[in-house]
Amino acid sequence: MQIHIIGTGKVGQALGHAFFRAGHSIGQCYSRTAEKAQATAQALGGQAVYQLDQLSNEAGYYLLAVHDRAISEVLAQLPEGIRQERLILHCSGATPLSALAAAKQYGIFYPLQSFHEGYQPDLASIPICLAASSPALLEELKSLAESLACRYHLLEEEQWPALHLAAVMVNNFSNYLFAMGQTICEQAQIDPEILFPLILQTAQRLEEGPAKAFQTGPAIRGDQSSMQKHQAYLAAHQPQLQALYQLLSKRIEEDL
Repeated sequence: MQIHIIGTGKVGQALGHAFFRAGHSIGQCYSRTAEKAQATAQALGGQAVYQLDQLSNEAGYYLLAVHDRAISEVLAQLPEGIRQERLILHCSGATPLSALAAAKQYGIFYPLQSFHEGYQPDLASIPICLAASSPALLEELKSLAESLACRYHLLEEEQWPALHLAAVMVNNFSNYLFAMGQTICEQAQIDPEILFPLILQTAQRLEEGPAKAFQTGPAIRGDQSSMQKHQAYLAAHQPQLQALYQLLSKRIEEDL
């Protein structure tokens, strides 16, 4: 099955390489930046294009791997024949299926992962979340996910916001806390790498059971003495984190 990649950023490149490795034909690779389009097309055996009206009406799938806010805009600029005759996908967890309603056939192919430049993951280890405008198209997307050896999940419309929020909490928010922990170490002239085994063990334990079962620390123990020392340290060195520390400690005490 031929796939056109529209958007050659981090997600577009990662998915493009995954489809290519799985034996799919990559047709055209679109980017507003000529260098990105050329580099991606060359790597995937496709053709670089720099204008949306240059996209040919011959691929089986058109993957919109663009910023969430640009999905509807890019869709509107696709040639009419493509919108009416081809299956158009976006790969955003924060954008509803209805954002593609101007097309006749459309769906979501969302890899639940955080991507960075040059990251080409084995998608077999990443859950793919699917939705489509019809049951028949959903079956096509299941087959597409299976071609990558992916585990797929079918989400109802009301489930998408919950999933994306949960993903932000466990990925974006936790990464911020990692960054703040590293900053505190650096200020105290401690090598931040000392935290890495603790971070890894915290994540790995989730395979054993629910996170609530493994909560540790002074808040869950009601150790007011330790928490007061932490607050005093923050007041002296990172006062902007005091309110966050208090809020998280309170939520741990009350929710867990």
